[in-house]
Amino acid sequence: MDYLEIPATSYADAEPRYTFRVQEQENLWEYYFVLFQRLRIYVDNPLYIGDMGIGHEDNRQLDALREGLINMIIHCDYFSPMKPRIRVFTNRIEFENPGMLPRPIEELMKEDVSVPRNPVLAKLFRIAKLCENAGYGFDKMLVWKKETHREVLFETSIDKTKVTFMLKDGKLDMSGSETTIEKQQQENHKKTE
Repeated sequence: MDYLEIPATSYADAEPRYTFRVQEQENLWEYYFVLFQRLRIYVDNPLYIGDMGIGHEDNRQLDALREGLINMIIHCDYFSPMKPRIRVFTNRIEFENPGMLPRPIEELMKEDVSVPRNPVLAKLFRIAKLCENAGYGFDKMLVWKKETHREVLFETSIDKTKVTFMLKDGKLDMSGSETTIEKQQQENHKKTE
């Protein structure tokens, strides 16, 4: 798998070409946790204090990205020479996967169809309670639009599938340094206060 943060809205405008890249991991399970942790910086997940004084985070945006990530892993065509990849541009996050969808997008969005390309991986994530096998993946990803008022775009062709989450603010500082990431997290937290 490959993950790049690109400090522009296109490859042509990026200088430098990228600011962060995830190192190779031992297996897909480790990739999941490393990638999920990195994606956390691009969402608002405010803390709410309930009536009993107990706090909970609103993770709906993060859940949408998690669904995109898990779908990328369990529906990937690992026999393709293309690698699954995530590209984070300043205005969007793209999950691109080798292999086309098993049915047309319109049909999958209307029905609760679950046809994982890699059922053993789907079972692993289901047992770990990180996903379901109910066929509601599109609905979970579309929560992004309700939460951010930005589109989720689905594209498929004979050799790949791409899911694009448009970012709420449109512009992010992507210098890649840890201090920048901390600043971005603080800004996201301030927006929710």
